[in-house]
Amino acid sequence: MNTSVFQRRQTIFRFEEAFLSKLKYYAEREDKSLNAYVESVLKSEIERRESLPKLVTSKSISRNVRKISGVLSGRISAKDLENDDRLAYLLRK
Repeated sequence: MNTSVFQRRQTIFRFEEAFLSKLKYYAEREDKSLNAYVESVLKSEIERRESLPKLVTSKSISRNVRKISGVLSGRISAKDLENDDRLAYLLRK
């Protein structure tokens, strides 16, 4: 028997009427409450996004790495990574 208790917090969202109608339709189709349906869709999307490879952004690269690699503009393209073994090595660190 699962004895863990999940605390829920009530919140309010504002949706366009047409979108809310679609949510209600799909919730009913899956025999779920609107709340349970929205929560399952959001959880599923979050899990999907968390499973994607992490994107390289200027904020995820430390200032020192940018200095060392010579990338001061803060933008690194996929082409830059493919063409610069040193940069690719530093980003893997």
